[in-house]
This record gives sequence, C-alpha cells and structure tokens, in this order.
Amino acid sequence: MRCDVRGRGRIWALGLLLWMLLTGSAVADGGPLRVVLRGYAHPATIQEYLELMSHICWTRKGLPAAPVPLLSAAQLQQAPHEQSEVLFDGERWAKYTINAVFVVDSNCQPIIWRSFHVDIIDGCRRALSGTKGPYMPGESDVPQVAVFENSVVCHGRPPKREVDLSGLPVDDAGLGVQCIWTEDIVSRELKTPLGKRSGNDHCLYARRSHVALPSGAKQVVVRMRLDNRNDRGGDVGAIFPMSAEMRLAEFSDGTPIPPTRFSRESVEAFLRQPHKQALGAGR
Repeated sequence: MRCDVRGRGRIWALGLLLWMLLTGSAVADGGPLRVVLRGYAHPATIQEYLELMSHICWTRKGLPAAPVPLLSAAQLQQAPHEQSEVLFDGERWAKYTINAVFVVDSNCQPIIWRSFHVDIIDGCRRALSGTKGPYMPGESDVPQVAVFENSVVCHGRPPKREVDLSGLPVDDAGLGVQCIWTEDIVSRELKTPLGKRSGNDHCLYARRSHVALPSGAKQVVVRMRLDNRNDRGGDVGAIFPMSAEMRLAEFSDGTPIPPTRFSRESVEAFLRQPHKQALGAGR
C-alpha cells in the first residue's frame, strides 16, 4: 500500500512539475540557445553485436561467416548512438535528431545505418517535421523520406511564474554549464531526500530551465540519463548497443542562430544526409 501511495504521489509531483515548467521558469526570456547532446553505446557491445549479426546473416546464406573489421576509435566517435541539436530563438524552436546503429546490410556487410528526425516550430506560423528512416534497415536498404507542414495552436505566452530552483543540487553538464536534475525538483515537492539517481532523468540548464513559447513551454535539457535496465534489473545496453547517457557536446547561449535553421529548406537539407556508411568489406 505504501508503494502504491508513493507511486501516485510521484505521478502527481511529475504533473505538478510539468505545470510549473509550463507556467514559469528560472529565466523565461533570454537570447538564442543551442544545445547539442550526444550519447554513445559501449564499444565492446557494438563489436560483439556486429559479429553476432554478421554470423547470423552468413549462416542464413549457407556460407561461412566473414570476419568483422575491428572498429576504430574514430569510427565510434563519428557515430554516436543518438545526437540531438536543439535550437531556441525567440518564438522559434527546432530539434534535429540523428540515430546511428552498427548493423549488417542485406549483403551481410557491416555498416553504420542512420535515421533522421526533425521538428520545427516557427512561432505561430507553422510547424514542420521530417523523417528519414526506418530506425533499423529492413529488407530494403532504401530509406523512406517524409516532410510535413502543419498549423500551430498558440495561446499566447504563459504568465511568468518563477520556478524556485534555489537550494537544489547543481550538477556539471560539461563545457562549463551547470544543470539541475528534474528528479530533485520532484523530490523537493514530495519532501523526500534529494540526490536520488536512478531511472531516466533530465538535467535542466540552471540559468534557463525552460523557454516559454506561445505554443507551449520547452525544457532546456543539457544532460540526460537513460535507464537501460530490463524488468529483472539486467543491463540491456550490455547486449544491444545503446547509450546510457547523453552528454553536452556543443553549447551556446546568446549566439545568433541563422533564421534559415527554422525553414523547410533546412529540413530537406538535413534529410539529404547519407543514411548508410560502409565499415569495410568482410569478404
């Protein structure tokens, strides 16, 4: 019963946190922001997964498995499992996301397969979204590309209500940027001990926890912790390549952002990037 009550209390607190972030901020207004996060899978897991997939592919073809080339540090560094670039500029917002997986193609050759997704809110004028995928290659190595344009529902800027972040633990997001974990904000509302570090969590930019837009508020996330455990407590990331954390890779506060980054042309250019990169022939 106690766990049930705590669960309901935490859900209530998360709802309260969402409301607080939608109606206020430590600093609601400010200049342009650019946040780039990257998350990497464990190198050994990637290598083992590639070797397993290669063996399965060659076995299905009735041929002996070919050796998988040893991945270099440069190859791993150039292909984060996930990368997100988030832009804030006045009433405009954009998020460009690239996912990269190390797999084998239909010819059993090891490759990096990338999928792309972008969302843009151009004030109250329009919303743009685009995808190039799927996330994993299927029977065809040809990705599907789609771009959509929709209207935006705006309610005007929410009333400024300062979210009190004072006294909360501050963590290092990297590049000299400080952040506050949402788990600590929720814990203070529930009057439970601060500093719990388990499960998924976002670390918000300490100077501007969110940006208020006419279409709704957006969090300024500068670090993420991802829970890859299964229901038995095992680490899925030790079997399937996936990142356990996304860290700050690039950051700017106040640097102008070209208006073209919020355009349809920018979406289409982003989706034209190569989706498939060979890692070297195995046979």
